[in-house]
Amino acid sequence: IVILIVLIVSFKTPVFSRVAGFIYSSPCDTPIAYKIGFVDPQFHMSEKQFLAAIQKAEGIWEKEIGKDLFAHEEKADALSIHLVFDERQALNNEISDLENTLKQERHEIDPQIATYDQRAARFRREVSSLNAEIAHWNNQGGAPPDDYNRLKKEQERLEQEASTLNSLAKSLNLSKDNYNAQVGQLNNTVDTYNAALGERPEEGLYDPKNNRILIYFNISHDE
Repeated sequence: IVILIVLIVSFKTPVFSRVAGFIYSSPCDTPIAYKIGFVDPQFHMSEKQFLAAIQKAEGIWEKEIGKDLFAHEEKADALSIHLVFDERQALNNEISDLENTLKQERHEIDPQIATYDQRAARFRREVSSLNAEIAHWNNQGGAPPDDYNRLKKEQERLEQEASTLNSLAKSLNLSKDNYNAQVGQLNNTVDTYNAALGERPEEGLYDPKNNRILIYFNISHDE
């Protein structure tokens, strides 16, 4: 069945001449109200700091489009933004702590190793010099009493230095072993972190049903 509707218009007064322009509406004309929701204290971020970061992000969008898109309003029906601490943030914190610890230990170990190497090199030179002088006097049939006593004291000093260097070497090996163990722990933590990211790569989610944004972890301020 075809229904034909015939519209009869008098063209004496054009109907379109009375239309001044097109009327349109954009969802961006009314700023979206938002408020701060729950901020987990494990983030070590105050609500004031969180709001400042949100407003900085808000400014990036608004500057690009040239109008107010969002407005901070503590209204009941406003979009709520939450910081929710989860496993990935915990792992990220652990990685940061381990990296800082390793950096500090490396800062302490490297100068100790350099000092040990310098002392060991000097020790080897002194032992070589002592052995050469002893060999010289032995070829002469023996050293005079004064030289003999001097060489004996030098030998005792070098034996004490050898004992000290051996203790330092053991201590440095323990420090390096501890450092390497922490490197292994860091690598394992990074592997766990990457696996967690593989399962849940999102840093945050928008929940339209409850009109909220959930931010799960924060790598850096810019992030």
